[in-house]
Amino acid sequence: MNNLKLSIVLFITSILIFSSCKENTRSEKKDVLDSTKVETIAEGQKNDSKKLEMILYATSFPNYMNLVLKNKEALNIDSDQDKKLTEIKNKRSDKVYALALEIKDVDKSIYMMSMKNKNKDTLLNNLEKSLNLRASLAEMKIDCRDGVLEILTEDQWKSLLDLYLKKMPFNNKEETMVLMKHVNPVPNYMQLIKGVDINLNEEQKEKISQWSKDHQPTMIDLAKKVNAIEKTLYELSMKKESKESLLNNFKQIGDLKEQIVSIKTTCRDNLINNVLTEDQWKTLVSK
Repeated sequence: MNNLKLSIVLFITSILIFSSCKENTRSEKKDVLDSTKVETIAEGQKNDSKKLEMILYATSFPNYMNLVLKNKEALNIDSDQDKKLTEIKNKRSDKVYALALEIKDVDKSIYMMSMKNKNKDTLLNNLEKSLNLRASLAEMKIDCRDGVLEILTEDQWKSLLDLYLKKMPFNNKEETMVLMKHVNPVPNYMQLIKGVDINLNEEQKEKISQWSKDHQPTMIDLAKKVNAIEKTLYELSMKKESKESLLNNFKQIGDLKEQIVSIKTTCRDNLINNVLTEDQWKTLVSK
């Protein structure tokens, strides 16, 4: 009898232990899944942020799709609209990002080519490649906008613009060097010289100072014109300006950037041939 009681007690105890272990396993598994879910969301947000940063580097046109799908409730997007918008995103998003990456890579190559003393024609040919890619991206962004316009009601469109202007206003680059870096894919050698000690003598300092006086105002003026056109494109897109009109405005940016790269390359050649010693140039480039 005692043996029977003992067996029953041991059986019940084993069931309780098994149940407890099973519950703990479930809890641990849930914690792992919840943690993985949080990490996945965080990683997804990080990737979205990187993609948006790259696209903003490559184009000044508004990124409507990014904002409209993140604010569906605020914009009263219904299920049918959501489906249509998502279809556009799935069709174009990867292509837009791939173009932006390619633009960044070409611009990096132009930067490196300049420091390797590649001639002006080589730099301008690669700049043309970058400009052609940007034109293709501009056309994609305009087509995306037109797709969004077909799907949204007029009230939804107005609400989207209000939201966009609040969350993603035009980045008006007022600081000179930030603006120059944005519009110019080759190094700003004069600015580099100011921050690097390469043992300039008085004659060299005078030559550099004179070059800056003669050419810096022109460079700043060209850079400001690029910035102004980009701002105009940003605003005209929101005013439903036609694709043809937008692309005609966009072409002006290419002409201005060609002038900028041409002047900057002439500046580089002047430094190499008329101002710096070979060792000074090597030191400057190494920095």
